[in-house]
Amino acid sequence: MRSDVLYFCVLNSYDRTTGVHNREWLPLCFLNCISILRRNGIEGRLINESEISDLPVGSSIVVTTGSIDRWFAPSIRVDALYRFCERYCGRHRVFLSGIHATLFPDVLLEKTHAAGIIRGMPEAAIESFCKTGVLAGDFRSSSPDLSTFPVPAFDQVNAGHFAFRAMGWERFGVFEFSRGCKESCDFCAKTCFYGDTDTCKTPEGMLRELKIAVEEHGFRTGYFMDICFLNHRSAVERLCELLAASKLDFTWACETRLKDLDDEILDLLHAAGCRMIGFGVDELNATSDLVEKIEKRGIKTLAYYIVSGLFASPTPADQRVFEMMWSVDSTFANPRRFLDLKNHAWLAEEIIKDVPYRQDELDLRIRREILRFHLAPRRLFRILKGLGIANTVRAARSFGNLLLRR
Repeated sequence: MRSDVLYFCVLNSYDRTTGVHNREWLPLCFLNCISILRRNGIEGRLINESEISDLPVGSSIVVTTGSIDRWFAPSIRVDALYRFCERYCGRHRVFLSGIHATLFPDVLLEKTHAAGIIRGMPEAAIESFCKTGVLAGDFRSSSPDLSTFPVPAFDQVNAGHFAFRAMGWERFGVFEFSRGCKESCDFCAKTCFYGDTDTCKTPEGMLRELKIAVEEHGFRTGYFMDICFLNHRSAVERLCELLAASKLDFTWACETRLKDLDDEILDLLHAAGCRMIGFGVDELNATSDLVEKIEKRGIKTLAYYIVSGLFASPTPADQRVFEMMWSVDSTFANPRRFLDLKNHAWLAEEIIKDVPYRQDELDLRIRREILRFHLAPRRLFRILKGLGIANTVRAARSFGNLLLRR
């Protein structure tokens, strides 16, 4: 491997000894970065951690501090990052990107001795690097236009390594149609990461990207990781029309706000291949009526819930969240532990100083509630219904593994 190449590494993604791929969602931001480098005549490569031993000493490596390269509602666990930096920062020039690097640069530089920090969107950093040769910096005020991005470097990954197990989906990709959100939720890091960014690809450009992913690189399923897929509704409507007319062999999921869903858009989404919709739930929109309306169209639902990140034991508010999971009655439920980053960033900073991360009573309770919800016989039937034989077998295997680890 060459020292003049900019490398992008995914933490804990592949075990060379066992041949097991641990990361099931591809690193879209890195594929964007590599395509931007290529457009400027610079080589970039996505590597697994097991390949670092083959790199020349002093190679430049960019890593992201989170397990998924999305910035809203981040986890506070950075154990794998610290282990990575302990192994490689003395031998290579390691640059940290992602939400933790953006929020807590001083702490991470002190803890990891990295060569530099990329604050904000990594694509903006790479565009700047192509002009100046300087990689580290603060790019939070940058607002790249998604419609100018080249097609992500899908050739850097093997579609067969990625999956969305709960749906039984394999050859699974991650895509992004728009970036930004009109809301300002306390748990979401979009303000400190995206700033005021509000950008969208053209429907024609997005269709071209999907065709390349499907027809040239073998993807068959995918997830739009937009904070709110319907943020640019007219563009989504046009994209759905194009997808339906294209007859592309592609099944997908997205996330949006419940209040943005109506009969017209649900019909368009289904006709375009959408088979799962994720949404956040609070006491203001916790309605099972809309969930039922979505699922009658053959679209499964995934409800996200916020559980307190401040306390080691469940609070009365957390108990109400666990009860709400049953009243909303979505296909899938995902209670996640997040901090209020606007008001309690100081606490997150203290937590990431303390490694390794130790599970507490609330962590264990969340896991028990997730298992109890999804392994109920009636819900298992709803999850597996309509998936087809092959997808049903894969999803059933996934939930069987959950039961064995109970």
